[in-house]
Amino acid sequence: MLLAFSPSRDRLNEIVCNLEARIADPVVAVDRAEMVQRIVELNAVDLVLLDRPDAHRAWLRGFAHRFPNLRHVLVGVDPKNVPEMLSILPAAAIFPEQPLDWDEVAQRLAEVRESAAHASSIVAVGAEDVLQLLGMTGANVEVEFSTAAARGRLTLHDGIVVEAVRGERSGIEVAYELLDWPSPNVTSRPLASPSPRGGNLHISPAVLLHEVALRRDERCRFVSSAGTQQVFGWLAELGGVEHVGLVQLDAHTLLLQRGRGHHTQMAIELVCDRFASCGPSRRNTPGTACQSFAQWTEEHVIVAIPLPRRLALTLVAAANTNLAMLRDAGVQAASVLRSLSTSPAPAAPSRAAVHW
Repeated sequence: MLLAFSPSRDRLNEIVCNLEARIADPVVAVDRAEMVQRIVELNAVDLVLLDRPDAHRAWLRGFAHRFPNLRHVLVGVDPKNVPEMLSILPAAAIFPEQPLDWDEVAQRLAEVRESAAHASSIVAVGAEDVLQLLGMTGANVEVEFSTAAARGRLTLHDGIVVEAVRGERSGIEVAYELLDWPSPNVTSRPLASPSPRGGNLHISPAVLLHEVALRRDERCRFVSSAGTQQVFGWLAELGGVEHVGLVQLDAHTLLLQRGRGHHTQMAIELVCDRFASCGPSRRNTPGTACQSFAQWTEEHVIVAIPLPRRLALTLVAAANTNLAMLRDAGVQAASVLRSLSTSPAPAAPSRAAVHW
């Protein structure tokens, strides 16, 4: 049985009509908050859909406290109130106020019912907001981050990040990577056990987010520095070179480029795919090292060289370009870029770049 609550009878009629056409379970419609509580007490209700719960915050807090094992789907939530709803019900599926896709709502209801430790999609809330709220509330949850090309997970125990995993890799660097992804889809699920499972970290979300912000600032200064710009200008003038790029691997994006062409996106995807699993392994032993590589197509040769902070230098040149010259230039450029990226202060124009 699905219990649907809305104080508006017109809105309740809309909810019932749309859901009855899409789900097999009977839908019980209720328009009074005290009746919702009474029905839950007297019946084996395990799933409740609440319409615009942010208009009844005090009641919702009491309801969530009294029935901690009840599963919730929240619809019609004002986007600015989603973080607060998450702090009250961190395991709820939340649909902000907008024209609802009822097929998506019905699918989520089915997923919630089928899974005992169900995942909750948090829509229109940034990853940083989610992590801060879970930290403030002392939550015991797994938070999954996903993009079209990658997926990773943070585990929080009592609001502290105790584990970060991405594929076979784990550790603090993985945590930094996940929080640096642009606009990931963020889902959370309560931990099946209240104790952490093999966590190797102990860092508060505030400290973690502060370090991510510092790294972003350092990366921006590195990309815009005169030394970096000079290196890229020099590479772009080499004979046969058609494109030079600085790729952010986890985001599959170009931070800096010289030249353009139809091969640019192909080079980005190739480099990101080859370097995806580089770094420390899940057991904190040396993992697969990122090695420079070259690859030919019928028209072009692509050279890629890894850089710190999950970046890579890419060179795309005509297929008949002297590969030895291209590799030597890339190695020299990468050496200068590494020194610039680790410089504690904004770098002046690189003399090494000038005197190649």
